[in-house]
Amino acid sequence: MTVVESFMLATSSDNALPYEAALLRNLPGRVEQLLLAACLGEGEGAARAWRDFAAAVGDPKGYFEADQSGLKGLLPLVGASLMRNRIDAGKVFQTYARVALVREELRGRICGEILSSVLEALNAAGIATVLLKGTALSATVYPQPSARHNHAIDLLVDDAQMDAADAVLKALQFAACPRSAGAASHQDYRHWTGLALGLHTRPFYLPNFEMPRDEILARAHSVRIRSTTVRVMSPEHSLVHICGHATYSRSRTNLRWACDAFYLLQRNPGLEWQLIVRSAEDARVALQLYVLLRWLKASLDVSIPEAALAQLRDRSRGLDFVAAEGILASLVHTQMSWARALECCRGERRMVLNFLKFGALPSPRYLRWRYNSDRNWRLPLYYLRRPVQFGMNFARRQLLRVGRLDVAGFNLLAKEDVAR
Repeated sequence: MTVVESFMLATSSDNALPYEAALLRNLPGRVEQLLLAACLGEGEGAARAWRDFAAAVGDPKGYFEADQSGLKGLLPLVGASLMRNRIDAGKVFQTYARVALVREELRGRICGEILSSVLEALNAAGIATVLLKGTALSATVYPQPSARHNHAIDLLVDDAQMDAADAVLKALQFAACPRSAGAASHQDYRHWTGLALGLHTRPFYLPNFEMPRDEILARAHSVRIRSTTVRVMSPEHSLVHICGHATYSRSRTNLRWACDAFYLLQRNPGLEWQLIVRSAEDARVALQLYVLLRWLKASLDVSIPEAALAQLRDRSRGLDFVAAEGILASLVHTQMSWARALECCRGERRMVLNFLKFGALPSPRYLRWRYNSDRNWRLPLYYLRRPVQFGMNFARRQLLRVGRLDVAGFNLLAKEDVAR
């Protein structure tokens, strides 16, 4: 155990309740819950949820057009639900949703063609892959695959084959994106058509969470997508991955994770829950899984055994340093703001203290991941850099805030001059 871990462990590992409270503040609100129920429900339940959603937002079309959180990606599912359940949402909105569904079907065809060419080329080069996330789930658990918005292909590959896979993708007109945090394990690409692709040697993005690749491969199974055979995660590992990823992903607000989990649970009633609990504990995401699955059960009436939830709750009561830091890092990554992430910790003095410690003195593991470095001699430089960087960002935010106030004041004076 490092000096940093010893310093933080005394106040971060003895009680998971403050961390649970912070995760609960990141859950979707009532409007988002109604939207999901309208997308995923059947019959009168879906119709009632749509009416309540429309009443809550006033203008559904305007709501989606103004949304900045990615919920527009649910429009194809909304359109499919309106047709499937014969819900009258008004001619204007039904046309709007139907167009979104048609566009998604066209996007799906293009994505499928590119995926087939990628998989064939990787297979020909002897590069083993596992298809992850939305592209795999839309093909395996969704009743109408074309209704699931897919904007990227994600593939799990072996570390030793990363360079070979990179060469194959570049030959297929994929351009590598600039390196970001965790680039040693994750590399993003962009096809000339605009389709994104990610190569991953680890299923989880943050370094605090881990699912052994060998275990994933041992339980992975093959499926047919178009004319190509590809391996995908087992339903149990996929559920752990969906929920774990949703708690730190910046795109969690688009709610596709909830749709993925809903259909996976619906399609696989015979899940091995003991495997799920063990895998979540090993990956250090038992608390995240407990919070999200409990919310899914309560909000969308998903069938989840109470015994499994109780086991997840019990396994997550004692957080070690790595898991606790992972949750703190998740708050920063989902909120994309230290101030908003700190707001999730409100009311819990110990949680606020731990969050501030994480900001100033994260573990060497996190710093190596954050700055893409495996050289220990650079760590002191990174530790010195963080408070300086924080101070500069704080000053920049204050200047931007003052600037916005000045602009607002100028606009107000201009309006008054016009009125005169």
